[in-house]
Formats: sequence, structure tokens, C-alpha cells
Amino acid sequence: MPNPKRTLGDAIIVVDTDDDTSSEDDDQEVVEVKHVDHTKHTLEPITKKKKTHPSQHESVTHPKTIPRKAAQTSSLIQYHGDKIYYNPLANETSNSEHFLTLSQILEVRKAKSLFLSSFCLDYEFLQTVIPFESLQIPITISHHWDQTQEKVGKSLIQLGKCPICVCNPKLLGQYSNMHAKLFIIEFEEKIRIVISSANLTQFDWQYFKQAIWIQEFPKKLSTSSCKFENDLVDFWQHLTGLPGNFLRKYDYSTAKGELIPSIPGYHTTDKYGHLAIKKSIAAMNFSTTEIQQLKDSPLYFQMSSIGSMNSNYIAELSDSFYVTKTKNLFHIVFPSLDVVSQSHYGLRCGGMIHLRSKTYETSTFPRNAMSHYSPTQGNHLSHSKIIFHQSNNNPNVGFIVIGSHNLSQAALGKLQKNNSQLYISNYELGIALKLDVFKNKENMSSQIPRQSVSSSSSSSSSSSQGHALTNEQVQSQFGLILPFKIPPTRYDHKHDSPFILENVQDLYEN
Repeated sequence: MPNPKRTLGDAIIVVDTDDDTSSEDDDQEVVEVKHVDHTKHTLEPITKKKKTHPSQHESVTHPKTIPRKAAQTSSLIQYHGDKIYYNPLANETSNSEHFLTLSQILEVRKAKSLFLSSFCLDYEFLQTVIPFESLQIPITISHHWDQTQEKVGKSLIQLGKCPICVCNPKLLGQYSNMHAKLFIIEFEEKIRIVISSANLTQFDWQYFKQAIWIQEFPKKLSTSSCKFENDLVDFWQHLTGLPGNFLRKYDYSTAKGELIPSIPGYHTTDKYGHLAIKKSIAAMNFSTTEIQQLKDSPLYFQMSSIGSMNSNYIAELSDSFYVTKTKNLFHIVFPSLDVVSQSHYGLRCGGMIHLRSKTYETSTFPRNAMSHYSPTQGNHLSHSKIIFHQSNNNPNVGFIVIGSHNLSQAALGKLQKNNSQLYISNYELGIALKLDVFKNKENMSSQIPRQSVSSSSSSSSSSSQGHALTNEQVQSQFGLILPFKIPPTRYDHKHDSPFILENVQDLYEN
């Protein structure tokens, strides 16, 4: 793999917008992040202009076919939904049981149909994992689209021998995004559901850590359905405008978690956004005592993008995430300028990290919630979006949410009209899982020993009832690996600065 430090020149390169942080009242001059062109394997430098959504129409309707043999896999992995996977990057052991490549995930040579959704999509990269010239299966794709040049609905294209249906979902105004990362791979006797943080571009899979959840489901033996199935079909139909009858052939009763969808609109139910997270936690059946323990313990929200933000919104999320609002237990885990500059690929790949100067400099921004993202996997930056909440007092009590939701009102929704409706701008998808799902069977009866943490971490991350657990303890008890160090240390705002792209670009230009 080429090293961006050597091949991308001196300019900061933005390889993926993945930016769901726009707001209708934000018309300032901003750093625009250009898409990777679907048909050209090139990078474009950032430029400054009024915020617009880049066009993808031409590259979708006229993809270039590149004869290339796709990587073959003979994976015997069984996906039970009880593990979080990551993509292997440079200087990492690729045979780790927690690492998967995109080829291993898709296994297209064994598939009978394929659905892919992504904020942005690079067809040339896709052709390195899908042998379009020899494969003859129906493929459906949904990704963000340009409302100035395209229309809502479906279009058919042919790539090699594969018929491809490209679906443009209905968006809610110019700041609405299709940001979900969902793969559905149908085999003869089962279906594989994949939820991740990764776009379908080379850079997402080769230069940034991505979190991935997978579970397979067998065919039904009855006509019954369950919440997971109904939520999946509902999300599919919103994304594609197509009937989801094929999804109802499978039995999702063993689903390890609950789907967390976001659909653009004004919602008066708790099916979407952060209210869906709140509902899923309630369904985990924690006792009253366990709920209180959870509320008194730190919550870590790691993301690659932060939208318009204030302390009131953190309080709104704290209510849904079961965090006591008055104890400063909410951690926004975000990389500092130093962490990005010292990461494996350095500043030149900082364009995946989004926080605007205007947002951060406002007096209402919750600076006291900012905590350091310190990488645990090969000193790599992470594009993952992870909410991790675990009781200090009882390590078996807790949950994790992974998927496409960044920390923004566009993604998670904002309560309006005296909390009677939730407004959401984006399509997003995540999965909420109780920590018991991951528990190592060998450690079922064991308790994680209480260990002291450093004073710098303890002062911001522990409650009066115990100490926040470390990565090593979480991995030992649950076999769960996080891409950032826990407990994280709080920002020292006299000396620490979060990574803000336009500030760094100004330094390069000057």
C-alpha cells in the first residue's frame, strides 16, 4: 500500500467528506471536502467555497469498467453478532480474529444478491472486490446523491455482467444526507447483515480504522416476524423505495442487538435517532439498581465528526444514553491536533476528521466534555462511531452502539415542540448491543478485578462507586476491542486543541 506521506505531496488531502454536520443556518465560508471521484482513482485537494454538496451523478450513471480479478476468499467464519470487527491497516497483523477485509465480508462469489449503501462510493475500488466481468448477480446500491442534478428514484446501469439498481432515497432539503453504511449479502440458505462506519472507498478501508458488526440469519421455518426484521424492512424501503419481501424470508429472532435507524423527517415515535437508542437500552432489562449504576458511570462517544453542538444538546443525549447530566460523565472522544499529526499517516489524512472552528469557538460548545482520542490499533486514526457505556460498579452492566451516527443533530435527531417530536436530517444506521452479548464464556463467572487508574484519568472518568475500566479489562471480560484508550483523559484547554481542518489548512497556505 502506498504511503500517503510520500505520494500525496505536501497538501492536506481530504479523501472523504463523510460530513453530516451542516446546518441550515450555517452559511459561512467553510472548508469544502471533495468526494473521491467514482470513476477516477485520484485525490482532490481541499478548497474554500460556499458549502455545497458535490455532484456524483455523472460517475454513477457512467461507471468505468476495469478488468481486474477480484480477491477470492474461502472464509469459514461464522457470524453470530457477538463480535466487533475492524479492518486491518498497515503495520497490523492481518490474521487477527478481530480483523476482516471487505472481500472477506462480502464473499460475492458465493452470494445470490447484494445490497450496498454508503455516503460516497468509488466504483474503481469496488471493482477490486467485486468481479463484475464474471459475476452475474443482482446488485442494489444506495448512496448520497446531488439534488441539483439527480432525482429521487431508481436507475439501472450495467457494470460487466452485473445489473445494478442505483436508488436515490428521498432527502429532506439541501442539508440532508444519505450517510448509512449497510450491506446485505444474500446466500442460498442464509442472509448476512453488515453494519459499519465505512464508506465504499479505498481510503476508508486502507487508511482509517472502521468498526464493523455482522450477523447471519437462516431461512424461516414459520411466518412469524420480530422487531429486528420489521426495522430492517422499514429502513430498506426508505432507502430504496423497493419492497422488502426477500428480507422476510429469514429468521431474525436470534439477533444479538437492536437496529438504530435514522430517517429524515419529523418523528413523533421513538423508532429513530437517539430515542431509538433510549428505547433499546430500556429493552435490555437492567434492574433499577443497575440503571442507577449506569447513570453514575462515564459514557464514551467516539466519532470522526462533530456537528453544531451545545451543552443543552449533550443534556438531551445524556437522557437517552442513561447518563446523569450533572456529573460531567459524558466524554466526547475526539482526536487532538497532536494525535492527528503524530498518527501513522499524519496530517495529510486529517480530512476525515470534522469539527468546524465556528462550532468549537462558540461560548455554548461543551468543552468540558472533550476527551482525548488515543489510538490503540497501530497508531491509526479511526473513522468509527462508537458509544460505549459501562457501569463502574458492575462491569457486566453496559452497552455499546456502533454504526454511522456521528455526534450531530442531523444524525441523532433534535427534540422539538416541547419534546413531542424528533427532527432528523440524515439516513443513518447503527446497532445497539448489551455487553453480555460479548462476554467470554471462559470468564462467565469471573469479575474484573478493581484496579486503580492514573490520577489524570481518574479525576475525569470515575464515579464515587468505582473506577472506570481499562481496555485490557474490557477485552479480558468481553473479548471486546475498542480503537481508543479508556478511560480517556480530558482535554486541558490551556494546552490541548482538537483537530480543526480549516485551521491546519490555513497553516499550510500561509
